Amino acid sequence: MAFRLLPRLLRIINGLNLDNMRGRKKGFTPYNKHIWTEEELSIIKDNFHILTNQQIADKLGMKLTSVRTKCHELGLKRMEMEYWTDEQVEFLKSNYQTAGDVELAEYFNSVWEKQKGWTKKHIEKKRRYLNLKRNEDEKVNIHTRNKLAGRFKDCSRKMWLHRGVKPNGTVVTWNHSEGKRKFIKIKGIYVLYAPWLYEQLYGAFPEGMVVRVRDGNSLNIVPGNLELIDRAENARRNSYFQYPLELKQVIRLRNQLKNKLKQYEQSN
Repeated sequence: MAFRLLPRLLRIINGLNLDNMRGRKKGFTPYNKHIWTEEELSIIKDNFHILTNQQIADKLGMKLTSVRTKCHELGLKRMEMEYWTDEQVEFLKSNYQTAGDVELAEYFNSVWEKQKGWTKKHIEKKRRYLNLKRNEDEKVNIHTRNKLAGRFKDCSRKMWLHRGVKPNGTVVTWNHSEGKRKFIKIKGIYVLYAPWLYEQLYGAFPEGMVVRVRDGNSLNIVPGNLELIDRAENARRNSYFQYPLELKQVIRLRNQLKNKLKQYEQSN
């Protein structure tokens, strides 16, 4: 059966116009292919170093991938690619087991300058590509040596500089042992907002006194809602002995239930 169909298949194949199928016929334009005009090419060339590819695409009303492909065809580059040299690769292979990626990046910056500079990411990416992996002992040795050299002292400061440091006077709301409380940042340290505000309004208060809010809302820190009481009065207000007997029993049962739930969670 297969041999009988073979001559027929050959006739069908020979009858096909492969040039039309491949879009190679003179004057033939593949479906959905954009024909670039001289004006569009001029816009790309004139704005390539001024606008981003996305901005150029928006200006032309075209897709980003189309503009990016045409820029590549025209040989337009915003920067020259800088490839690893054999010397740099050999240095990495010889020293990655004893030096950390940050140390290697610093050394590369001092010896082999390049346009964008060397970063930890450059070293990590090349190590992964070359399959250069450190074992646990090598990682511990590198970390210990850097720690003894004091390289980690400024890590926290650099981290907050990168994340952004809130200025003095910033008011935040955090969880506290007595519920949510407002804090204010003063001289780089967060302090309770209510006592600080009272001191600013009325001066320092005597030792043994406590600042409270009149309406019981700890987040309503405004001048007219602050009052000064002694610690004994503060303890009395905080104590559950002021509540009726029925409410005291409910509080005790609630605490017992919380303890049981905690024990159950720990056992499982």
